[in-house]
Amino acid sequence: MWGDSLKFEIRRLLPLFNPRSKEEPTAGSYGNSLARFFCWHMLRILQLQCGVKYHPDRKFNPDSCKPQDIFVHGIMDEGGEGGCCASMPVVYVSMGRYIGLPVYLVETRGHAFFRYDDPKGTTIRWKNPDLNLWIPPDRFNVEGSGEGIAFYTDEYFKHKPIPWEPIDYTHGRYLLSMNAKEMLAQFLMERGECFWELGDKIEALKAYHYAFQLCPDDPRYKGTMGKRAREFRIWEEQQRESARVDRELEQIMREAESRRLRAQGVYSPRELSCPSGHPAFGIAHPAPHLVPNQQPTHAIPGFHQPIPHIPGF
Repeated sequence: MWGDSLKFEIRRLLPLFNPRSKEEPTAGSYGNSLARFFCWHMLRILQLQCGVKYHPDRKFNPDSCKPQDIFVHGIMDEGGEGGCCASMPVVYVSMGRYIGLPVYLVETRGHAFFRYDDPKGTTIRWKNPDLNLWIPPDRFNVEGSGEGIAFYTDEYFKHKPIPWEPIDYTHGRYLLSMNAKEMLAQFLMERGECFWELGDKIEALKAYHYAFQLCPDDPRYKGTMGKRAREFRIWEEQQRESARVDRELEQIMREAESRRLRAQGVYSPRELSCPSGHPAFGIAHPAPHLVPNQQPTHAIPGFHQPIPHIPGF
């Protein structure tokens, strides 16, 4: 278990921390901060011993069509090739909470990281290995979604890795320590984008809808859901038009084939004359596709039905 390995390794390394040190923490070192010491070594152990790493193919080529690249199973499953900034901070937060650290997922434009956010102080109580320790109040950001570990300020994430747009300063949803509902909503949005890219638009719309239900005050989720709903209606109309063209083409081909057969003296049963009330060639009920004036069934059913199982549609 990764969590147990973290406890034993951090307990073993704890004598390296000097509580009397006058060295102030920096972006690249934990200094005299006990909370940063815990986070630093937690990430170091996860990266070097447990294999948590950034997927090498995703560094310059993000791909939301591959769930294993953006969700934690691509990191934690045996044989996983790694994750990205959408999944690595989630692993760090889950492992940090397992060992008792008050850590939270944080989002900025096009990126995610985690934050140690504790205004009151935290007491660590482990039984195996035995450890009772009080960590003073602290608040800092931790970047571990690449190679190495860094403690960057909030201001840094307003400009990197992607500079904020003017709207990002107004909606007020970035650089917040996310609660459980907000994290689940974020995961659902990522799930929706993944389904959308894979072509499963129904499942994508469900994910967008449930994310919005969790965070109805987040204008980003409302905007994304509305945008995708409009795109879905346009796509559905295109499918209907394509189906209509297919039906017309099928009808033209059927009529051309019928003319060719009549020219050869071959007639269909319903074209042959027969006494009233008597079926032609013993066929009392012709096949459904031969019933006059019946619209042919489209090859892909469901396009003319309402979206199933999506509240609000």
